[in-house]
Amino acid sequence: MKKIAYSLLSIALLLCPPLLVAQGTSTTHYYLYEFGTEDGDTGAIWYSYGTAKDSNNSAIFIAYLLKHLKHYGVDLSAVTIQTDNGVEFVGHISKRHNVSGFSGVIERFGAKYRRIPPRACTWQSDVEIAHKLIEDEFYDLEGYKDRTEFLARAYAYSLYFNYKRKNRWRGRKAPVEILKETESKIPSGVLNLPPILLDNYIDELLNCGYHMPSSVNFT
Repeated sequence: MKKIAYSLLSIALLLCPPLLVAQGTSTTHYYLYEFGTEDGDTGAIWYSYGTAKDSNNSAIFIAYLLKHLKHYGVDLSAVTIQTDNGVEFVGHISKRHNVSGFSGVIERFGAKYRRIPPRACTWQSDVEIAHKLIEDEFYDLEGYKDRTEFLARAYAYSLYFNYKRKNRWRGRKAPVEILKETESKIPSGVLNLPPILLDNYIDELLNCGYHMPSSVNFT
């Protein structure tokens, strides 16, 4: 049987539809970016949100995710994070460390980082398909009155996707079923990661610099 090691995690960004928020007698629209990850072994997804498409939020997200995987016993030295060449992943290089905030966090956790070649869009096809499913089955169907309700519904959808939703491209099995069929001893709780608003944790990133320690508590 194939052993799950979370060997490849593809990350991409998606601009969510505008959220309509009630504020007294008036309403306002605001935008959130989805920082989403798709696991190449099980098809599981993890994601969080930011109001800005920047390297700070991407660094916070990857720290949040890698700490979660480490907590559940995933060998991070066997994990490769794959992204495109967007400025939110490779921009704002630190002159002191010669790495971006995003890649610096990956290095700190002992994982590997790989950027896809220019114009190699198919390398990210799996995570893009996952994004499309989230958009069709959640963003386009659900309604929410504020960010708190939005995050709660986003969390509920991630649990449905990872524990219940059958993937026809993976033998009509949910990610948790694929995980349990392998020799891996990683608990199924690894698929349970609540989405957060990344902007709320910018102080931790700034206080710790690009090499954010794994001791930072995001929950």
